[in-house]
Amino acid sequence: MKLLVYPRDINPYQDLLYKPMKKKGIKVLYFYFFPYVGVIPFILFVPLARLIGYKILHVHWQNFVIPKNIPFYKSLSFTLFFFTVKLLKLLRYKTVWTIHNVTPHEPQTSDDAATTRFLAENVDAKIVHSSQIINQLSELGADTSNISIIPHGNYDGVYPVNITRDEARQELNIIKEEQVILFFGNVRPYKGVPELLAAYKQITGVNKKRLIIAGKCSDELLIQKIHENSESDSTITFINQRIDDSDVAKLFLACDIVCLPFSSVSTSGSALLAITFAKPLVAPRLGGIKDIPNSAGLFYDPDKPDALRLNLQKIINNKDVKDSTSKAAAEYSSSLTWTKIALKTQRVYEEVLCTEKNE
Repeated sequence: MKLLVYPRDINPYQDLLYKPMKKKGIKVLYFYFFPYVGVIPFILFVPLARLIGYKILHVHWQNFVIPKNIPFYKSLSFTLFFFTVKLLKLLRYKTVWTIHNVTPHEPQTSDDAATTRFLAENVDAKIVHSSQIINQLSELGADTSNISIIPHGNYDGVYPVNITRDEARQELNIIKEEQVILFFGNVRPYKGVPELLAAYKQITGVNKKRLIIAGKCSDELLIQKIHENSESDSTITFINQRIDDSDVAKLFLACDIVCLPFSSVSTSGSALLAITFAKPLVAPRLGGIKDIPNSAGLFYDPDKPDALRLNLQKIINNKDVKDSTSKAAAEYSSSLTWTKIALKTQRVYEEVLCTEKNE
């Protein structure tokens, strides 16, 4: 079996998914999305890949667009999106789409909802990590047939743990007594960092606390907001950069709680990373986060006023709650093995190939 994957991503997710398949002899060819030229190289490449035997295309993100610096890029991207999907059909690819996000985080075309509906209707199979994503597709009016629910795997072993918790704290200049809340991942407006800052300031009854916001932010207004808070409060640390793989374990070892107060989410790799490191998670009951067991964190209704602060207040100084949620997170993480996930994904490929034989 030959498998074309688009687009290649730096997240370990793809390597973890395809490694067990490669061991079984499946040939996996990645194709990158190049931001400065957009989807054009992919359009030129797919006929060649088809000629050399690649029948299955696994799409992970809807990057069928052109660079943002081109005039009218949203309208042009909208047209090019439809053209690319039709080309794949014309070339008789069997296309599988893993729906990490129902629509892109930032607008890509003049109508991202329409492109999602078109792609959902024209792929041969869809994979989601949570039943909640099926609900989101339905709300958008998108096709929900031929969907397989396959969970997102853990990140066990991806980020080596070669230091102790005390050593991690020492390297990050965190004193032993501090209760540390970690926000991890790219900092975007929908991820609720301003709300986290406000809630953090209102936490009481804790002798020493610290908030670490670790992740790249490109939104100037958001950067300014975080800097204003960190400059006026020395217990707030902002690491505005992509976190090196060698530093990921250090941050998770050093923290006591992971908080991800998203206003919207489909699938969250950061949440799975917290679970992998057996860290108590404070997050809203949204999207794929709803599939995480209640025992593995404190999950709240985002529509309830002050829910974020109340849950942080409840857990930050309560060792029993932290210990029990940590244990539950570790147990849940151990069930999310990539060998099982890869096998289920491979079966989806085999099913779409079978439909080709029956046509």
